[in-house]
Amino acid sequence: MDIYIDVLILENIVLNYLILYVTSKFLRIKTKDWKTLLASFVGTIYVIAMLTIPSASFYFTFLGKFILSVVMVLITFKVKKLKEFLKIIVCFYISTFMFAGAAYAYIYITGSGGFVQNGVYYIFKKGNINLIIFALLMAAIIIKFFYKTLFFKTKHINDLVNFEVTLGNKSMELKGLIDTGNSLHDPLSDLPVIICELEALKNIIPEKLADIVKNENLSDLTKIDVGDSKIRLIPYSSLGKENGMLLGFKPDKLMIKNDRNEKSGECAAIVCLYDKHLSSDNTYNALLSPDLIAVS
Repeated sequence: MDIYIDVLILENIVLNYLILYVTSKFLRIKTKDWKTLLASFVGTIYVIAMLTIPSASFYFTFLGKFILSVVMVLITFKVKKLKEFLKIIVCFYISTFMFAGAAYAYIYITGSGGFVQNGVYYIFKKGNINLIIFALLMAAIIIKFFYKTLFFKTKHINDLVNFEVTLGNKSMELKGLIDTGNSLHDPLSDLPVIICELEALKNIIPEKLADIVKNENLSDLTKIDVGDSKIRLIPYSSLGKENGMLLGFKPDKLMIKNDRNEKSGECAAIVCLYDKHLSSDNTYNALLSPDLIAVS
């Protein structure tokens, strides 16, 4: 069988991307498009090496292919624990087998030429629509990548707001994104909720409060220096987590700033602490409720 290298590259990039994409969706883990695309290229380069360097028998071994799988997973996903890594690897192989079976079925049903073995996907027949399908899929991936990386920032540039949080005699200025998905309110006072990165407020909050958020030990809320009346537990629900709780506090002063970075008005809200990054490129470090901006 004649193998067209451009077709081989195109199909393997697309299928590797789809396998990683399905894995992330199945596990409900957010991934960055550029990392997924990079991992897809790495997998494709491995395939090219397998076919062009026959003397390198290691590429065909189970260990070689397993190492490739690990590399692709580590490039795509931010893995912190072994248990999480094993779960991703298992799901990755389930997705791989699923796509391999679908490719076999497609070749059999359509009568296309090709093969699926050793992690190599090749489906081609002159005059067939296969190449058009994969070209369109590749175009969709590239459009998705550029839309998120280039246009998303422009879309939300006017939704960024500077604000200042004061607790005791300490203040910190932050940049927040007005998030229409943030509809959280304090059940006691009905105040809107601001979700802030813990790292951004570590210099003004008590160390014990930061430790409780990091360790997710909400049962240890005694003797915190901000005062019992200021501590708040805000219930929330999200995909993969029902009946969650966010730990927050009511700041002594909350000041929203205008486009010229001048204080434009004081308002009230509950500041909840989040021990992860909210923005991949540090454009903002808080999520503001639209209700808060409406009344400021």
